[in-house]
Amino acid sequence: MHSEIALPPNAPKEYADRAILWNAVELAEKRQDAQLARMLKASLPNEWSYELAEAPSYGKRGMGSETEKSV
Repeated sequence: MHSEIALPPNAPKEYADRAILWNAVELAEKRQDAQLARMLKASLPNEWSYELAEAPSYGKRGMGSETEKSV
């Protein structure tokens, strides 16, 4: 299992700390039914190496660009 925080380049560096990031997210959201996060689950072929399966560029191309727009 792998988890990470993928921040856009212009995000404050202190957001790399999970506690600080989630406190800021909860303070920023005003709606009671707000979606605070998304979870991405993916199954990968056993033939892939861990380094390839990690796919750090996905977050920068996909979910990271959506996050950058909403921050």
